[in-house]
Parts: sequence; C-alpha cells; structure tokens
Amino acid sequence: MSKRTKKPVPVSAARLRDGWMQPAGGAGGRVRLIRPGEEHAADALMRLAGVELDPYLERAIGDGSIAHTLLTGRPQP
Repeated sequence: MSKRTKKPVPVSAARLRDGWMQPAGGAGGRVRLIRPGEEHAADALMRLAGVELDPYLERAIGDGSIAHTLLTGRPQP
C-alpha cells in the first residue's frame, strides 16, 4: 500500500508577502516571506536548527533580492 502525498498548494504573491497563519495543530505563528532588514532573525532561526546562514543569502535578504526573485520569478536587476 502506498502512502498518499499531498499536492503543494499554490501561493499567491500577496499571500506570500502578507503571510498566513499556520494550520491548526501546528506550533502557531505566521508564515510569510522574510523582509529586508530581517536577515539577523533568519540567521538566529537557522542557528537554532544547527545551520549557519550563508553570507551570500544574508546579503540577498538584506538587499531585498531574495524577495524580489520569489515574487517575480526573475533576478533583481
């Protein structure tokens, strides 16, 4: 018997930008796209998982290029 997997739910740019609450039974909190200036918070969360945030990704969060690419599908000019 095979285990059924759930299909990923498409996420609109507005939902990604504004966020949504985690499903019932989760740890609680809001899921949303990280914003420029929050790179230190991302690094702190990654360290809790025993992973260090790559300096390139930290800069890309800080300058907004990660958010731009996720929202538009194209690299920031």
